[in-house]
Amino acid sequence: MKQIIINEKCFLINGNKIIGQILKNGKICVIKFINYISSDGKLNKYYIRREGYLIGWINGDLTECKGKDLINQDILSDIMHAMNILKNASRELCC
Repeated sequence: MKQIIINEKCFLINGNKIIGQILKNGKICVIKFINYISSDGKLNKYYIRREGYLIGWINGDLTECKGKDLINQDILSDIMHAMNILKNASRELCC
């Protein structure tokens, strides 16, 4: 597993997927993604769970996120930024 640091938050990476966040006290919070695609295919969102609680969503093209409150909004923004870095890194490696 690898780590990526975004705005002083450390995320655990397995392959090209974020699987957790390491807190400053050393505790690891598990992060799970639930991919939702509408039946007509026009809506694509990732619903994000952190430690079993739904904290918000990130849209499929990784440009917008909405948290349940300001703290979760900050976490989602950092997760979205990390996902963009991973997406761009995988493009550079394959091409």
